[in-house]
Amino acid sequence: MDIAPEEYGRYTVRRGDLLVCEGGEVGRCAIWSGELETCGFQKALHRLRPRQSERDVPRFMYYVLRVAAKGNAFNDGHQSTIAHLTGDKLRAYRFPFPSAQEQADIVEYLDHSVLVVEDVIVSAQNEISLLREYRTRLIADVVTGKLDVRVAAANLPDESDEPEVLDNSDTLAEGDEDTADGDLGAASEETEA
Repeated sequence: MDIAPEEYGRYTVRRGDLLVCEGGEVGRCAIWSGELETCGFQKALHRLRPRQSERDVPRFMYYVLRVAAKGNAFNDGHQSTIAHLTGDKLRAYRFPFPSAQEQADIVEYLDHSVLVVEDVIVSAQNEISLLREYRTRLIADVVTGKLDVRVAAANLPDESDEPEVLDNSDTLAEGDEDTADGDLGAASEETEA
């Protein structure tokens, strides 16, 4: 895309700019991290830039827009047409802007939470991959005769070898039985009345 040098300020992005989808997946956004020295953007995107860098935290707005987009806040109710978020529509929305410190605190919390969730997802994906690999290997071993299912079944532990399952009464501390029974009795009496 060719941009005239005199239009660089209007049609290029700087590190920290927030790019927001205008059509398709309306409101989906990303923060430009400055991989290229000069990078333009097309009209299918909105560029949001903090007016006051000491007051506005772009990553906070990123999270606000993600929540708004996921919650269909930009849905205009016309399901038969392609979703579209014009600049005028975007400017009409009002978003919360707490103090810069509160924005930074929220971003720090969300960034940490996202990392935790992403770690759990990666771990679960790795476990799923290993289970699929194990299943494939198990099927191959059974089909090729390397594993006799009857022998494997005979070597399974007896039910008595499995850990004992605790019920709620086993987890009550001493002296709690009376309280628990009393609460249940009270609830039963209220239900019958």
